Amino acid sequence: MSEELLNLPYSEEAEKAVLGSVLLSPQTAEKALENLMPEDFFILRNRDVFAAMKYIWDRGGSIDVVTVLDALEKLGKQESSGGLEYITELSVSTPAALNVEHYIAIVEEESTRRRLIRVCTDVAQDARTGARETDRLLDDAERRIFEIAVRTSDEAIEPIAPIYGRVYHRIGELMRLGGRSTGLPTGFIDLDILTSGLQKSDLIIIAGRPASGKSTLALNIATHAALREGATVAIFNLEMSKDQLVSRIMSTETGVPLYNIRTGNVQSEELLEIAKGFNRIGDAALLIDDTPGLSVAELRSRCRRIKARQGLDLVIVDYLQLMQATGRAESRVQAVSEMTRNLKILARELDVPLIVLSQLSREPDKRSDHTPLMSDLRESGSIEQDADIIMMLYRPAAYVDTQEYADKNNIAYLHVVKHRNGETRKIDLTWIPELTKFASCSHLEEN
Repeated sequence: MSEELLNLPYSEEAEKAVLGSVLLSPQTAEKALENLMPEDFFILRNRDVFAAMKYIWDRGGSIDVVTVLDALEKLGKQESSGGLEYITELSVSTPAALNVEHYIAIVEEESTRRRLIRVCTDVAQDARTGARETDRLLDDAERRIFEIAVRTSDEAIEPIAPIYGRVYHRIGELMRLGGRSTGLPTGFIDLDILTSGLQKSDLIIIAGRPASGKSTLALNIATHAALREGATVAIFNLEMSKDQLVSRIMSTETGVPLYNIRTGNVQSEELLEIAKGFNRIGDAALLIDDTPGLSVAELRSRCRRIKARQGLDLVIVDYLQLMQATGRAESRVQAVSEMTRNLKILARELDVPLIVLSQLSREPDKRSDHTPLMSDLRESGSIEQDADIIMMLYRPAAYVDTQEYADKNNIAYLHVVKHRNGETRKIDLTWIPELTKFASCSHLEEN
């Protein structure tokens, strides 16, 4: 069925006004060609004319009646576009170029409405036939609508020149920063020196055995980012409740032992500290979701809404093995592999660091030194391949008699075993159990 028969929305007047204005004014050409694509024009000959204008513009040429006709001939569109007669008509019957922004907005608006109609029609058809799983159908529908909202589909392919320019500009920014973090600081000095902060679009895995403190480490990073860096942070905890998480944050930030908070055994001065901490903690853009069994599709949907509503700087998921698999994977390893691939795609789509916690297998328990290795990642699948950074958290006190090895009770090691864009190191941390908190030591050790 043709688009005309579907009665899709468009404005012939606005399309012709934009094309005529581009023919008459170089300033107008820049505005139109930066904001519109040929596909935004509904009428075929208008689409062809704009494609010819873009062809000229991309090659640094000047746009006028003669050059447009020449470009149409090169593109094989001279006849379908109406040729000289139509181009001349556009150039002499155009409203004042001063109103071109208004006409550009109309063309863009009508194009957006048509794209929405097409997506909704496709989704309705798929929903009626039942040919696709509901979760996948919902995810695809949301993705396509999200692309319309941010026009990402028009920005995916880019020539090298602007990319080179951005990288050159970034080098200048790095020189200006003089070695300071270029990403989001974690609050752990040694880790920030190694990684230069959490980088946008990175998938970061923090792995450890149960009770190693990986949830605490992630929560420490989240609170530092939200409270001290002004970042918007979303925590998706599939293991603990919101109240449990906030109790930990309260202890870490106020210095009141977690045990006292949990039992209500709080002294008056501690209660005062908790009350004073409310204004500081309550104002942070720290969002918590404790929905159990969350799928990657559901995570993506919630993150998209947060980013659209208030922006988003960091996402934390605790933890990978508790996420719900979708589709029909033949094994749990295959399911986890699919999840990590989709989590990496999500990090790139959101353009934020995405921290995912992961359990380790029992293999470290069998070693004499209990040091974890990358091969210990539980149901590892493609975690090693998909992650940009993999960190293994290890506390000797979790394995040894703390009376016999009292000097090791507060020691923790964070092994950065994979770093796609940098070195791998072992970072020393101090464990403060009564405040559920890690603190940074002052030096790095080579692996």
